[in-house]
Amino acid sequence: MMTKANLFFCLLILFLFVMKAFSQSTSSSSANSSSESVSHETIQVDLNGEMKEQHVSGPFQFSEHDDAWMRKRLEDRFLKYVQIDTQSDPLSSTVPSTEKQRVLANVLLEELKSMKGLKNIDMDKYGNVYATLPKNLKRDVLSVGFLAHMDTATEISGFNVTPRVHRNYKDGENLMVDNLKIVDYKIDGKELSKMVGHDIVTASGGTLLGADDKAGVSEIMTAIEFLTEHPSIEHGDIQIGFTIDEEIGKGPHYFDIPKFSAAVAFTVDGGEKGTYNVESFSADLVTIVFTGFNIHPGTSFGRMINSMKVAAKFLDRVNQNMPSPDISKDRDGFVHCLDMNGNVEKTTIRCILRSFEDSELKQYAEGISKVIDQLRSEHSNVTIEMNVVQQYRNMKQVLDKYPFMELSIIDVYSALNMKDIVSVPVRGGTDGSQLSWMGLPTANIFAGGHNFHSQSEFVSLHDMADSVKVIISLAQTLSNVPPLPIKGH
Repeated sequence: MMTKANLFFCLLILFLFVMKAFSQSTSSSSANSSSESVSHETIQVDLNGEMKEQHVSGPFQFSEHDDAWMRKRLEDRFLKYVQIDTQSDPLSSTVPSTEKQRVLANVLLEELKSMKGLKNIDMDKYGNVYATLPKNLKRDVLSVGFLAHMDTATEISGFNVTPRVHRNYKDGENLMVDNLKIVDYKIDGKELSKMVGHDIVTASGGTLLGADDKAGVSEIMTAIEFLTEHPSIEHGDIQIGFTIDEEIGKGPHYFDIPKFSAAVAFTVDGGEKGTYNVESFSADLVTIVFTGFNIHPGTSFGRMINSMKVAAKFLDRVNQNMPSPDISKDRDGFVHCLDMNGNVEKTTIRCILRSFEDSELKQYAEGISKVIDQLRSEHSNVTIEMNVVQQYRNMKQVLDKYPFMELSIIDVYSALNMKDIVSVPVRGGTDGSQLSWMGLPTANIFAGGHNFHSQSEFVSLHDMADSVKVIISLAQTLSNVPPLPIKGH
């Protein structure tokens, strides 16, 4: 039989559910009439039937005005940034590898200083730029970082870039500049068909555009500016970082993680809208040195030992017995012998090993070792030395320990009504690969660019605006996550 106390408790629960439904309905109506959602208090009942209060912030509702503002600010920034040549140099022994990266770093530094409310704005001796947007909450929450690299790819020039904006793209069109076909619809039609009505940016031929990763730089700057202008959007401490020499794999070694002061981070360096990356290749570098004997060719009978002949046999056997990148895709690994330098006396070959599985990397190294053993037995008068160096490891091994990062990405993409949300394993490495293993768990979100490292590079300003919304929404969503330890603190 129900007691008076039990009846009262049941009625109280029913009343609270009705009030909660009314509150949600009111909040929803308010969100539709305003570009911002308002924070509210919800009453909850714990397992003992006692009432408690918990502060909740609804997702920010972006208006058409916000969208137009973002595209304008992105266009202004992006077109300015891509005209600054920041190409890195893999052969350089300096840090950064090119001083011209500091030119963009100084531009960003001054822009950050002009924004209200930012702290800890600094450029270190290597050219990395740091800043903090302090939390606007009283409670302790997660410190989140957003990163993008300033340098551009080494394969194609980033000098004298002339960006062009193609307004209101129409389906089926090539992207032309002065009768030169920059983007071919026959090749890129699948991506272009998603951008009908978008404003698309390309270079003008002969250079990179530099969307990798000046799109990400522009998006982070625009997101931070938006947050400073909309203080009602709740967030924890947001750490901002612009880095050097990502394209040559050296940048993370000179990035100050304790100074950055984030518990987790996101690089804004991905490709197509709706994609994200929480998995990368693991990577090793193998160097093989063949030493022979040189003598004047006129008196070389029975004495000359040509190291290049043995090195050529090595390349032939490796290519016959191991997967190479030109026949590998999806989750396939590969062995790629990328250069050979030498003469009769000494020849050096460098091969990179790539796989999503560390065990497969070991198998590739053992396979190379077997080839070397065969050649040693066939050419006992040639010295062959092999050295394996670990480059980086699959960031998934670290990020699996922080499942809320991937879940937050998916939740934010879904809340922004993005279709085709896809986790794409990176067939290469990112700053996030190295930073994750250095103590800063780092996932990668899209920046919106296509055809990176080519003259056909392009990016949609509309997709870039969506990336800005992702950054803002992630910062807001993760303000509900308790603080985690920060390396060096």
